[in-house]
Amino acid sequence: SFPQRALFKPPTAPVDEPFHLRGDATIADLTARYADALRANPWNNLLAAWLEAVTPVFERGELLLVDTEGHFVHCAPNDYAAQRLFALALGERVRVFGEWNGHRFTLLTCFAPGGERLVHLRDHRALARPQRGGW
Repeated sequence: SFPQRALFKPPTAPVDEPFHLRGDATIADLTARYADALRANPWNNLLAAWLEAVTPVFERGELLLVDTEGHFVHCAPNDYAAQRLFALALGERVRVFGEWNGHRFTLLTCFAPGGERLVHLRDHRALARPQRGGW
């Protein structure tokens, strides 16, 4: 299988610098890594991905993530996540995390401009509690 999980161990010494996940620098890097994942496991249809420097752009009512080379990916439809990312970015490049299925990028989180605050982009309202006897 293609490795997509990490196990973080407690640090044994004081950490001087913040932890930094290295993401895909360009859309081409993302698609190459996705191809590698499919070669390793053809049934693996989702790839967890950081995109390092993308600019969110609305075009024809759809959110696109445009990299520094001018390539773009379409985002999966989710008005809340798309609008929140667009409002946070304000035309600046941001780091985003989500899932890539080879066609669309599902937004999950991003670092706000400045890179110091991780923001959840999905609507995290609590689910209704089940009533006695089931949902």
